Amino acid sequence: MRKFIGAILIWVFFASLGFAQNAQEYYKNGYLYFSQGDYQKALEAYQKAIQLDPQFWGAYYWLGKVYEQLGNIPEAVTAWKTVLVAQPLHKDAFQKWRYYVRSVSVGESEKERWRDVFLYQNTAPAVGKEEAWSRVIPYALSLMGAKDVASLRLAGAILRWAGRNVSALLAPYERISYKRALEVLKETLPEEDQYQVYEFLRECLLRFEGDQEMAKLVNEALEKVFVEAAQATQASGIEFRVYQDRVEKEALTFSEDSSSPRMEFYLKEHGAEGGS
Repeated sequence: MRKFIGAILIWVFFASLGFAQNAQEYYKNGYLYFSQGDYQKALEAYQKAIQLDPQFWGAYYWLGKVYEQLGNIPEAVTAWKTVLVAQPLHKDAFQKWRYYVRSVSVGESEKERWRDVFLYQNTAPAVGKEEAWSRVIPYALSLMGAKDVASLRLAGAILRWAGRNVSALLAPYERISYKRALEVLKETLPEEDQYQVYEFLRECLLRFEGDQEMAKLVNEALEKVFVEAAQATQASGIEFRVYQDRVEKEALTFSEDSSSPRMEFYLKEHGAEGGS
């Protein structure tokens, strides 16, 4: 009986090796067909390789490239996403996925939920890898093209979480989102509540401490926001310093009446004191 069981185990072992070898052969044939421009045969070869080895991530990546050549971009994106769920640091799959991924349709209730989760809650979001790559991250990437601070801030918050918890390949997009938000804030008077804008600027300094470019953008944005708040048409020699508990300003000079109370009221209202 023991010999019989042992023979079965040996057969299973060598059979599994045979499957792996067959999967590799299909994979190699797929590459050969792909290099020859025979994409239909390449498609069949990669599909057979995956059937024999469902965790053959290299075959999934090339399957995506075949779909790309055939013009079937949704299937290509799905193949690359499958790779990223299993291997989030696969740079080639990420670059292809990032190039083609499109924004998903997101309802208002879902948008509100994500704002609450990523901006205001301190707990880790209950988002799985599949949902992250399929919905949350594409939504955040689409927000990077927005022209308002609130959307860009949400994009940065989502991508910060994604860079830490989903794939380090997403980490640089946090800074890009916040930088764009600062540029928008510097160029246009924000429609958002000024206190929320102030919190955003303070958040930028805390998250990018030591980043001189970001610090410069924050200072320029502060000058824009607070000068507008003070109802002054022009300001010179202003320097703002943002701390966790206050904003300090120096050498404040207006071309109009510098006794306008709105800036001082704003600063004091939120626990900030003006510098000398």
